[in-house]
Amino acid sequence: MGLVSYWPWAFSLRLSSSSPPPFLPFSFSLFLVFFVHSAMPGSLSPPFPVPSNGAGPAAVPLKEARKDIDGFLPSGGQHVDSGIATPADVPSSPKAAPAAEPAAPARTSGFRTAQAAVEEEAVASSDAVFVYETASLNGFGAALESKDGQAKVFKMEDRAGAGTAVAGYLRAGKAQVVSAFAASSSLIGFLPALSGLAVAGSTSTDKSKKVVLHTPTYVRAPGSLTLSPSLASVLIAAQQLEGWTVLLSSTPAEIVANARKAYQIDGHVLHAFEGVYAARELSTLPSDVSAPAEATFHGPASSTSVLVVPSSYASAQLASAASAPAHIVLHTLNVDDIASVLPASVTDVQVWDEAGAEGVLVSLVAAALLGRPLKVRAFSTLPSLSPAASDAKTSVFLTSAPTVAAPQLVASLFAQNPSLQTRAQTLYDNFATQTGLALSTVSIAAQSARAPLAYPQPGQADFLAVELSALKASAPLSLLRQNGTLLVDSASLATPEELKAKLSVHDRRAIVDAGFRVWVVDSAAAGGEDAQAVAALVAFLLLFTSSVPRLPAPIKNLLAAFLPDVAPARLAEVIAKVEEALYEVVPTAEWSQLEECKEEKGDNRVEGLSINGLTATAAGTEETPSKGAVRAEGTWFEPAWQYLFGEAYSFPTSAEDSTPAPLGTLHPSTPEQTFLITVSENRRLTPLTYDRNVFHISFDTKGTGLKYEIGEALGVYGWNDEGEVRDFLQWYGLPEDGVVSVEDDEGKVETRSVFQTFQQTVDIFGKPPKSFYAALSEIATDRDHQRALRFISSAEGSSTFKRLSEVDTLTFADVLRKFPSAHPPLKELVTLVGTIKPRHYSIASSQAAVGDQVDLLVVTVDWLTPSGSPRYGQCTRYLAGLPVGTKVAVSIKPSVMKLPESDQAPIVMAGLGTGAAPFRAFIQHRAWQRAQGIAVGPLVYYFGARYRHAEYLYGEELEAYLQDGIVTKLGLAFSRDGPKKVYIQHKMTEDQSLLSRYLSNKSDGGSDGVFYLCGPTWPVPDVYEALVTGFQAQGKSRQAAEDFIEELKEAERYVLEVY
Repeated sequence: MGLVSYWPWAFSLRLSSSSPPPFLPFSFSLFLVFFVHSAMPGSLSPPFPVPSNGAGPAAVPLKEARKDIDGFLPSGGQHVDSGIATPADVPSSPKAAPAAEPAAPARTSGFRTAQAAVEEEAVASSDAVFVYETASLNGFGAALESKDGQAKVFKMEDRAGAGTAVAGYLRAGKAQVVSAFAASSSLIGFLPALSGLAVAGSTSTDKSKKVVLHTPTYVRAPGSLTLSPSLASVLIAAQQLEGWTVLLSSTPAEIVANARKAYQIDGHVLHAFEGVYAARELSTLPSDVSAPAEATFHGPASSTSVLVVPSSYASAQLASAASAPAHIVLHTLNVDDIASVLPASVTDVQVWDEAGAEGVLVSLVAAALLGRPLKVRAFSTLPSLSPAASDAKTSVFLTSAPTVAAPQLVASLFAQNPSLQTRAQTLYDNFATQTGLALSTVSIAAQSARAPLAYPQPGQADFLAVELSALKASAPLSLLRQNGTLLVDSASLATPEELKAKLSVHDRRAIVDAGFRVWVVDSAAAGGEDAQAVAALVAFLLLFTSSVPRLPAPIKNLLAAFLPDVAPARLAEVIAKVEEALYEVVPTAEWSQLEECKEEKGDNRVEGLSINGLTATAAGTEETPSKGAVRAEGTWFEPAWQYLFGEAYSFPTSAEDSTPAPLGTLHPSTPEQTFLITVSENRRLTPLTYDRNVFHISFDTKGTGLKYEIGEALGVYGWNDEGEVRDFLQWYGLPEDGVVSVEDDEGKVETRSVFQTFQQTVDIFGKPPKSFYAALSEIATDRDHQRALRFISSAEGSSTFKRLSEVDTLTFADVLRKFPSAHPPLKELVTLVGTIKPRHYSIASSQAAVGDQVDLLVVTVDWLTPSGSPRYGQCTRYLAGLPVGTKVAVSIKPSVMKLPESDQAPIVMAGLGTGAAPFRAFIQHRAWQRAQGIAVGPLVYYFGARYRHAEYLYGEELEAYLQDGIVTKLGLAFSRDGPKKVYIQHKMTEDQSLLSRYLSNKSDGGSDGVFYLCGPTWPVPDVYEALVTGFQAQGKSRQAAEDFIEELKEAERYVLEVY
């Protein structure tokens, strides 16, 4: 059954007295008839494809009456009020007559940005379009390509004399009309060539030829690189473009109209439009809008004072004010018309003179009004303006930069209703995290807006969707209104308690104080890689229609029509998963309290977003290597030569063995003996929803000759992440398939591809020492870079170096990107950075028990820097992703963790988290000994973690060993499971008598036992104290107890392996 059968009516919405404020104004009549085929010429499909690699949270413009939705639910179905809106008391809707399934109509084309409309107009009206970097890197003209029958498109670099190509192309007679796209910041480079065109264009032979230069206007703040609207460079450049018409636009409609006008009038045209907000706002653009008059007056005809502003962000602010002072907006720099619109009563004229404009506009206006009894003066700060009342309702989405398509999808669905004015805007902070952040705003209103959609004001948003990871770098909650609805999207929030633990105390207090309704969803898990945006869309629909926990069938049909590219079965699967995953968290007063033993710190996050990008990369600000691409040293001829004459190039396997290492050896140049072993099992031990990935990984050692003792460590030669390596090589200008030949101190040469070298050998994502900064200071060509690098590497810069190294955790690659003029050649870079060192992990198996196998217990290491950038442990990340069958290079390292000489000596073990690894080997070995008929002593094992259900590592094995009597005593301390936190020292205190007897000397009636502790350093003092008090309880003085522990240390019977 098609949509016509379900939605042939309009709902008039009213609120029940108990309902929270609605998401859309209840005064709206939400005409759902727009979903019917006859109501729109296009399809319900969005005007752009839904990305298959996922997106952030999304919304959809549906608000159904509660009673009508209830009618579509299965019998007994219940709705949960989401806190966004609860329509009620709606008259019954007539049943729709059966209708044929509508044919899939074409996609709509009116919902787009004004910038896109300018591109379309330029291609249609020009013979050639020149797109310069300052425009394309910020999204303007980036997608244009030359096509048969259309204007030729040329991609150009911005530099001094940038306009020469445009002027030359026109003068050569290759085109009648040439368009150019360049940001206002690069206009200075166009002036010499284009100012000469003005004279040529005025001759009779050149009148038919013209240049139209489209310029988005904005400026970057020095240092912070924050973007803000600015017309200053256009005003200055216009002074030198004699004979040119300068058109100014500040709204999407004006941009479209003036873009068309630019090709209809004679002569060269500079079209300058507000480039941060107006040009990039998604909205339904009118097709028949007329260009504004050259000057327009706004205010009482009897005004005595008037402001004069260019059509710019300043004029947009005045337009959006509830009560703006009388003002004239100039839509062109031909200011002659200002006298005709200026009321005769005016005696005081104040002209907008923004910073950097050098009074250009003031001079033009003063000249145009010369002879009138007026006072003309400059002003640079707008008066305090209150925003006009608006019925608009606002949704804000804070996501990682690559996931911005979902909010645009929301807006495109709303936009299909012609009775609503729907707009969307996305702004970027490309430096907040490693992938950047995007803040998208979707506004829905019944009335047309007076000004472009700008950055949301505090308390403006009715709904806020955030990715949890974004809250590390951004503080967006102030944007949400009192009692607003907050949707948190994260893969690591299985329970409400986990959300509380993940949020900062500042965010928790904001939630409690403002009375937010908080909901949680994992769109990535529900939708997978191919449909994460769809999952987020469904989550919002459930909240928006107050349909939790089940989405009504009519809305499911609507989704199917709107998303025809998603298979029906797949859509149904995603909907079902979201319905199960979405849940509400009810904050309590306790949320406002700081956790025990934590020190409150200031909130240094940016409120919302620092706008420094117009696209999802730091376009226009990215650090580009100052030199050309680096040529990789060597050719493939060299490795072929080395293969033929291997005796001259191969490395011995050890100092004693002069036999050349086999070609398959991954690290022939390392001094340690290495082995190539194979992954046989890689199994996660903690739940997928848990925030820690602890995994067990086994290797097959058969045929490798690898031997290890109990307690030894396995050194793993991890590889760098493939994607990060490719990104770095592309940025640095290195060919992946180039050849690197590295010579060691003995003159031996090792040759690999550039990609292999940086993935397997060079520690490019490791932590650089001071010497690296010092070496770069000698290479840097930029003086500021030289000074900064010298300072960091000096004694005076120690605190700065410590912060970069320990707080920001910069890598070699980060430092190179931060100081791009320091660009060492490939061979020098490889030498400066050094090689990846093996990471050592305690072996979690006994070779006597398992044979040709070695096991590890590993937890992935990841963290966020203060700026919110994610960091990963290089080797744990590598190991976690290894599939079965992968070859891994390893070596063996001795350890202090050795079994006691006497098999009958008691062993007391205390392990926290992955510190359980060597103790698993101990227990395995004792079990094997007993199976061989060897008499063994008691084993006492204390294990500590946070939650039993998530981190009881090898729990089934331990319970079996306890049942069989291999483990004598099992003390489990799961600190977060009960009302009171319990740690291993508490369990040890409970067993004071037993431990004292096992650990005391035989001469004192004890058993000569050995104590082992493995794990993090923090419990060492508490564990030490538990042992001391235990010995005191058996009659020793404190001093005697402490002296005895020192004796145990000397006898290697008190062994710590902590990190």
